[in-house]
Parts: sequence; C-alpha cells; structure tokens
Amino acid sequence: MKVALVIHDIIKNSGQGRVNYELAKYLAEKGHSVHLSANRVDEDLRRTGNIIFHFVPAVHFTYLIKGIVFLIFTLGKINKDDYDIIHLNGAVKLGRYNVNTCHFVHSAWTEVSRHFRDKRNLKWIYNSIYTFFNAWLERLVYTRGDGIIVAVSNKIKDELTLKIGVRLNRIRVIHNGVDTKEFNSHDRRLWREKLIRESQFEPDDFVVLSIGNSMGRKGLISVIKALKSMENDKIKLIVVGNIKVNLLREIRKCRLENRVKFIGFRGDMKGVYKGADVFVLATRYDPFGLVVLEAMASGLPVIVPKLSICGASELIANMANGILLGNATDADEIASKIELLSKNEDLRQRLSEEARKTAEKHSWRKMAEQYESLYYHLVSKKDGIVRGNS
Repeated sequence: MKVALVIHDIIKNSGQGRVNYELAKYLAEKGHSVHLSANRVDEDLRRTGNIIFHFVPAVHFTYLIKGIVFLIFTLGKINKDDYDIIHLNGAVKLGRYNVNTCHFVHSAWTEVSRHFRDKRNLKWIYNSIYTFFNAWLERLVYTRGDGIIVAVSNKIKDELTLKIGVRLNRIRVIHNGVDTKEFNSHDRRLWREKLIRESQFEPDDFVVLSIGNSMGRKGLISVIKALKSMENDKIKLIVVGNIKVNLLREIRKCRLENRVKFIGFRGDMKGVYKGADVFVLATRYDPFGLVVLEAMASGLPVIVPKLSICGASELIANMANGILLGNATDADEIASKIELLSKNEDLRQRLSEEARKTAEKHSWRKMAEQYESLYYHLVSKKDGIVRGNS
C-alpha cells in the first residue's frame, strides 16, 4: 500500500509524534510505501527504507500560528488519487481522507478548562482563542465525509459522538502503545540511587512521581496540596517539567520546598520511572495518557483519575493493576491513596506486577497491526477507497 501520514511533527519525544513514529516504522518494515507530510520528522525515520518525507512549512511562533500555517500549506496537496490511504491526525488538513486519528477533543477540553483557568490575562486570552479555534476546526474536519475516525480511547469515542456529532459507525477505537523493552523495571536500585541523589532526598524517602505542564491540565496543584496534608514528611514529590510561578507560590505557601523537586523535561524518562515508588497523574483532562502506560510498563503502581477524565483508565481495574481516583481535584483523596501505598509494600508489589502485565498487552506493534488491518479493510471495499468530502 501507499500510505500518507499527515501530522505536524513525527518525533519520538512527543505523544502524537511517538504514535506516528511507531506506526510509520512498522508500515515501512512491512514493505508499504510510507509518505510523511510533516514539519519535523525523526532522523531515524528519514534514514529508513520505504519512507519518503514531504516537508510542510510551519511558523514556530505560537501553536495557533503554527497550526494555521500548516493547514494552509496542506491545501491542495496530498491528493487522494496519489495514495491508497490518507491518514490524518486531527484537523491538520481540509479535504478528503480515509483515516483520521483523534488524539484530543478541544470541544470537550473547552468545557473542562473553564473551571480552573488562570486569571484573565494575555495568556488566558490566547489559550481561549486557541481552544475555540481548534474546537471549530475539528468539528469542520471530523463531521464532513465518511472517512473513519480512530479514537485513542473510549473516552474520546464518547466525546466525538456527544460533543462533535460524529456518527458511531465512523469511529474505531485503537489504543496507543508502549515500548516494553525501553520501559521496564530492570536496575531499579541503581536508578533510584541516582534520582535520590539528584533530588537531594534520603534513601528511605517514599518518592512520588508526577508530571506538570504549562496549562495546569495535569493537575499538579492537587498533588502538591495532597503532599501538604500528609503527616509523613518522608513522602516526597518529584515533578517532570519546569516549575511555574503559581506552583512555586503554592509550594512556598505550604512550606514544601524540601519535599518537592522539579527536574525539568527529561530524555531519560525510562530511568526516572524506575527511581520512583508510585506514579500519580491528577489530570483534569487526558484523552489517553502515554505516561500512564510508560509508568505501568516500568512496574510502577499508578494513581490516575476515573475513565471520564483519563482515557488510559479504561485499562485499569481499581486496586487490581492500579488505583482510580473518584475526584482528581480532591487533595485529601489523593493523599489517602498515596499514604495507603506508602504503608503497604505487598499492595505496591502486587500492583507493580499487574501493571507490567497490562502494559505488555499494549505494545506499539499491536497498535500498528490494528491500523494496518483497518487500512486493508478500507482498500478492499468495493470502490477501493473510503472518501471524505472536500
């Protein structure tokens, strides 16, 4: 087959980029002709046989401007007659497609974000414009034509139908994957010693790992408040990401300067997971959450919100292979779950083992095989292609 993958960036260190990186690599290895229409492509892919890179210009000023410029430059390009399958990733192109993977529903995020966005400043104005523009654009792209929309979780499937109005018969669910060789529990002691030393913690500290981002979507403020409510000062928090002013203010207010460490964005996440005792994601909205599967593959007990908040939660049975939060903004609930794990080594071990088993069922290869099977199904249809309308 001749397949066109269209996405802004196809690189390993981003969520959507990693999905398409693994898919492109698999398709090329299976002998398909893979055409990547993107602004940036991982060097490994550019050196891989059966892969052709088509550069799409983009202006790296803001995500909003970058998206608009990318959209303009894909107009009139990537003709349906040139490919067996045109596979988009969200609202990256106006026109016909066969498959479009939905990684994020801005229409749903708009409703969630109203409840906790920062005060109305220039950043708030920009984020509002960006979100509303993308919500309008995704409605335009997803509802036109009869191409297949792939949801990365059942949460996204529900949002596509309820928030955007996509017909159920056009939606397939294909979960994202994880590299269980890259993310594993080997050499945990060595990585723990390294992370403890870097963070200036003590060897007997109980280390909670979490993620932060610029929009506050990951709910880190709730984890920080949970830490304050715990009497055990041996429970410490390591955050992947850069510290923000509002978080620093909260940390100082709670007098947690010695218990919270920000370690920036890391290229050695496989080791960071191994250095922690538990992974907590108090996200306010997450379509899937690759970090959840990575933590589980690394043998970490995970504490994440229920399915209506975090897509990856559909892979978790509460207290069997992870712990689900009823309310991700409830600091007391988060604290109680962390304290439960800190006091119960047998529970941590059981959740660790079951989490790893779950991750092993969701490899990148399995994900790619499902996409390939969908491609074959579409190509084999009577007219040879599933079309969307321009």
